[in-house]
Amino acid sequence: MANLDEQSRRISISSSQGPTRDGREKPDLAAPGTGIVAAKGFAGPGEWIAMSGTSMASPYVTGVVGLMLAVNRELTGAQITGILKRTANPLPGASFDWLDDAGFGLIDGGAAIGEAARLRNRTDITKPLR
Repeated sequence: MANLDEQSRRISISSSQGPTRDGREKPDLAAPGTGIVAAKGFAGPGEWIAMSGTSMASPYVTGVVGLMLAVNRELTGAQITGILKRTANPLPGASFDWLDDAGFGLIDGGAAIGEAARLRNRTDITKPLR
């Protein structure tokens, strides 16, 4: 997961680049992860905290995956990954090809959830229509 700085529309310099040591294409996607405000889970003043990093981008993706499973709980991990990659949008000036800093682009939650729902609407063509 790459950490997207939404304000500048580019990958944060703190985000790791791929590929992996064994040649796999990582990161897969980019998600908002810079200046994310979240509930503060430790002692101290205030209830909220703003943080940046892939640790903040990953929950965004987890939420999208949860919504995908809410509309189609039969999805496999491979189907989810494929949908997320296929529906991602390239960053400004980039193509749909994998990039070592942004993966296949910025996650598009609405498109991914819509695609997950459409996969439920299948027609069994092995049965005769009546």
